[in-house]
Parts: sequence; C-alpha cells; structure tokens
Amino acid sequence: MQLTRFAFAALLSSFFAASISASPADLREADLALRAGEADLAAARSSAGSAANPAAGSRLKLTLTRLESARARIDQAGTALKRIAPDDPSAVALRKRHETATAGLAAIDAIVAPASPANPPAANPPAGNPANPVAPANPPVASPARLDYKQQQLIKDANFHLRDAEGYSAGAAEVVARLSGDGPKPIHQDVTNALNAVATGEKKQQLAAGYLAQLPADHPDVQALAAAVTQMAEALSASKTKLVEADAHLQKLTGMENYPKYDADFVLLQDLARRYTDFANVSQRAEALAEIIREDAQALRESQRIGQTYAPLVDQHTEPGQRMTRMQEYFTEHRTAFSKELAEYRKELPAAFDKDLQEADRLAEDAVANAKPAFFGETGGISQQFGFAQSKLLVLKAFGEADAKPFADKLAASQQRMKERAKALEAQIIATNELPPDRYTAEDRADLIRRATEAFAAQQGGAQVLAVRIPSEAWTRDTRWRWSGDSFSKFDSSHLQIQLLVKQDEKLAVIRPINLYKNHLQGDTISASPLDGAKDELPPQRYLPIEKIK
Repeated sequence: MQLTRFAFAALLSSFFAASISASPADLREADLALRAGEADLAAARSSAGSAANPAAGSRLKLTLTRLESARARIDQAGTALKRIAPDDPSAVALRKRHETATAGLAAIDAIVAPASPANPPAANPPAGNPANPVAPANPPVASPARLDYKQQQLIKDANFHLRDAEGYSAGAAEVVARLSGDGPKPIHQDVTNALNAVATGEKKQQLAAGYLAQLPADHPDVQALAAAVTQMAEALSASKTKLVEADAHLQKLTGMENYPKYDADFVLLQDLARRYTDFANVSQRAEALAEIIREDAQALRESQRIGQTYAPLVDQHTEPGQRMTRMQEYFTEHRTAFSKELAEYRKELPAAFDKDLQEADRLAEDAVANAKPAFFGETGGISQQFGFAQSKLLVLKAFGEADAKPFADKLAASQQRMKERAKALEAQIIATNELPPDRYTAEDRADLIRRATEAFAAQQGGAQVLAVRIPSEAWTRDTRWRWSGDSFSKFDSSHLQIQLLVKQDEKLAVIRPINLYKNHLQGDTISASPLDGAKDELPPQRYLPIEKIK
C-alpha cells in the first residue's frame, strides 16, 4: 500500500524535527501541510533550472506538477494558520516557515512562468513577406504512443519511490544548510540521522531507477522522470559528501575512542561524590573526615577537570555526556549539603575537644583519689576520653595546622599530667591489666603470626615471644582515593593487628602490637610493621603479669 504525502511527511518529521504538540489541531495541520509543501518545493526547485536556463519540455512539465502540489499544501497551511490567533507564540515558527515557503513559490514562479504553457515563447516569423507567411515545411510531430496499464503502474511506482527519496533528501539538505550556518548548528546525532536519511534516499532513488529501466527510454514521460531521478542522485550525493565530512569532524568530539579515560574518570567522580553522602557516619570516623577536609579542594578541582574534559560529549547530547552530567550534579548536590553540615560541626569542635580533656582530668583525679587503676587501663575511661580528643584534634589539624596548634598543646599537656598521675597507681594498673582478646580463627592465622613475629624479630632480635593474640575477628578493609602528587590514586588495603606478648623480665610481659597491611592492588601482598620503636617508653597499660599468660 502506497503512503500518502501526508503520511510520508509525518514519517520524515521523526528524522529531523522535534515533536509538534497535537493541541490545538490547527497547529498540527499547519505543520504537516508545511512539511509536505516544503518537500514538494524542494523537488520543484531541483528541476526548475535557473532564470538564465529555465526548465523546458518534459522537465518543465514535471516542475510545474511539483509546484502545483507545493502551492496546494502551502495554501492549506496558510488556511490553518489563519485560524490561530496572531499573537499565539506557539505559531511563530510556523508562520515564519510559511513566509519562507511562500517566497520560495514566488522564486520558482519567476523562473518557470515565462516558459510555461500559459506563456509560450513567441515564434520567430518565417523569412519572406510578413504579410504572406509561409506555412512550415515540416509536418506536425506525432504524439508518443500511449503507455499500457503495466507501464503506467511502473511510472507510478517509480514516482512513488522518487517522492520518498525527495523527502529524505530534503531532510538531509536541511541539516547540510544548518552546517553552513542556516539555523541552529546540528549536533552529531543530527548528522548521523541525516546520513541515515541519505542512505534510505539512495535506496529509494535506486528503486525508482529500477522501475524506469523497464520502460521505453524515449518516451517523454519516462525521460522527464529519468531526469528527475538523476538529479535526485546528484542531490543526495552532494549532501552525503558534506555530511561525511561533518561526521568525521564530529566523530573526534563524540567518538569514545578519543576518551580512553572516561570509565576511570567516571568511577573517580562517583567515588569522590560518595565521600559526601553521609556526614553523620563520616563524622564518627575522624581519619576519613580529616582526609575529606584536606582533599576537598583537590576533589572540587578534579570535578571541574572532568567537566571540562567531557564537555564536548555533553554539548553533543551524547548518552555518555548525559551520564557524566548526572554524576557531576550528584557530586555537586552532595558536596554542598556535606559542606553545610561540616560548617556547623566545625563551630562545635573546639568546645567538644575541651570537654573530652576535662572529662579525662576528672576521671584521673577520681582514679588517684579512690584507687581506681582500671580507669587508666587500655579500655578505661581515661584512654577513651583521650581517644575522643585525639580524633577531634586530627580533624582540627585538617582545617589548618596553625589553628590546631593550641589544641595539640593542650592535649600534650593533659597526657603528661596523666603520666604523672598514673605513676602513683602504676603497680595497681599493671596488676589489673588483662590479656587482650583473641578472636581471629581463619586458616591463614599461623602464616600471619609468622609474619608478625619475623617483623618484630627484625626490630628486636632475641626477644622472647610468650604468646600471640589477635583481637579482631577479621581484616578491616579500607578502599578510597587519596591525593598524591598531582592526582588521585586508588587505595585499597586491609588492616589487621597482631599483639605479641613479649617477656619483659621474670614477672612482667609487654604487649607489642604489629600492624599487618594487605595491598589488594598489588596481588594481596602483606606487609608487617611494629607499632612501637625498640626504645619507646610504654605506659603501664601495656604491661601485665606473666602469670596471667596462659
């Protein structure tokens, strides 16, 4: 079943135009009629010739037929536009198109009207006496033989496919005109659609040529149609040349082979954005919060770099560009919200730090006055309060070392006072210390203990290890990006602490923690390092009676 010109215009619009609102109906009627008229006008323009060399003969006949069809459609659009209020903004673009199409009609009329059948060129008078003209010597040319039914159907089929090709060619030509500055600059997808339209138009043109090949080549109707088919091939070829050139240029902007780091940058931006998604949780992890504060400027700079790098993809409305834009918006939204909460947290931080030290002092006074050595233990209240203060100091330093110095001095002074107070209860503290818990039971336990023991032996050879405890049930994994040099690097490591109970003398053992790190980015290689130096002075909380080691 053959498509009507309206149906074809609707099909073509899906290639080259945004959807037109179906309400009111007059807008849609005007748009569809204009599209059909513009396609007919483009076809008439292609066969009309020029003022110096206008179409003649069968070519003129074809042009006039196309012009008549274009005029009917453009007039129909004008009638629909008259039913729309003059000040309706939704019809502004349609009225402009109607004016352009009407001007196009006039321009083609100016070319073909002088040679049309209604205005035949004046015959040259025969030589001799004008008063007694001599009849022409040549007899009239006989009319061509009438095409039979099957041949007429072939003409119709060829004309149908030619019309299809003209529509696709007109759409492609519109994009080519925009490439030259006539209208909004097309994006790569527009060019790709236009190339697809050219390919479809070429198939339609070839189908039309195939039908014509089955007809007598000397018949005027066939000759006229054949000329139009040839012109269509030339028009499609001209558009294709310019579109292929534009496609090659735009491919450099949108081709993902030109963005080899896209996936890595997307993951980086995603992970940086996730830093800012849960302030309540991060604020409980001082080291993570301090790192976010220290690297915030670099994170913002990386976000801006990524935005600039992939701006061409965004400008060209590509899916990767839109995906990156969404992640950029996600980053900005959460960073903004996080910054507001951080500002409030920062205001309260100094007072909270001072409160931790005050509580540590209060507990120390109570412990000494009332002989409560457990307060000084590894898990006692004093150690906990110092842990809270040290965490807050880590965050204060992230805001600025100079501003944090007074707080660091306060903490050092408080810790020194604790040492002095603990000496009064040193024997009691040691006596109350208990064995660390031992929870790790995985298959690699023996290997990990070997690594920890070897690391300690390398530092303090000859020391006697009495027992080994692993307080954690499993490794603790830490995966994040860290700023190093001038870029972010992925960090993925797990930590586990092994505590060696080493003989100090005949009565005491000392706890020597060995930190193990597993680097997941380097084949899960494991490194071990002692927490303390060989000559470090250790607090009484690190000692316990040998008799407690079983």
